Amino acid sequence: MLFRSIWVGTWNDNRIHKIDPLQCKAIADYPLPGGANPYGFAVDRNGLLWISSPNGAQYPLNSFDTNTNKIVDAVAKPYNTYGVVVDGTNDAWFAGWCTNHLMRIDAKTKQLSNIIMPGFDGNWCARGMAVDTDGNVWAAVGRYNNNACGTNSYLAKYNKNGAHIGNYAMPSNFGGGAMGVSMDANGKIWVTSVCTHTAARVNKDTGAVELVAPLYGTNPYTYSDWTGAMLKNVTTNNGQIGTWTANFDGTTDTTTWQQGTFDAQKPTGT
Repeated sequence: MLFRSIWVGTWNDNRIHKIDPLQCKAIADYPLPGGANPYGFAVDRNGLLWISSPNGAQYPLNSFDTNTNKIVDAVAKPYNTYGVVVDGTNDAWFAGWCTNHLMRIDAKTKQLSNIIMPGFDGNWCARGMAVDTDGNVWAAVGRYNNNACGTNSYLAKYNKNGAHIGNYAMPSNFGGGAMGVSMDANGKIWVTSVCTHTAARVNKDTGAVELVAPLYGTNPYTYSDWTGAMLKNVTTNNGQIGTWTANFDGTTDTTTWQQGTFDAQKPTGT
């Protein structure tokens, strides 16, 4: 049931809810320490669910073992936390809420590293976070709430060890309010603007913005794994989940295709 369940946090009552998607209903719920309001979740490949909460640095960063249904870690945090993501080695990364800091928790030692974001002061906020296919970590960065839409936003990129790789400015037609960031099946980075109601596609190698597209509706307030890339590449521990493509030459422009067949080896569990 580990990867078939849906996990939802409810802010007001400090609880985690387990939902069975086949029954379309909650089948269990578990309390969190009072005040540790859940704001974001990320699950590693061992079933450990890390919980982000921007409600007070006095409340530790909790992780919840979905195998035993118990809180197993409570790591002291220096700042409020917003976005959360788990990388390919199960380290958990958190965006510090308007502090110009990121935090990383080592999966083995449970030690927290405090990572300063160069080029930004405390009036800038990291929100959504994502991991690309090279293991690099991306954060969407914008000005604090009241000034978010009046100042262009950025993507910040770090390597697995927390070393800063670069800050990439978003163009004026994307504007401020960078919120969610994720990766698609082709390794492209996508980021949404809550201010201009757009999404931008970014080259993960160069940081170049390849396109900015309008979205239907307004204020795309998302910072989760909204493409499923983390689920595929980290949580399930199987980066091969997806599609395969093969090209065949029909030799003429008018070839009629009727059937396609293939042989495949299916390892246990597929």
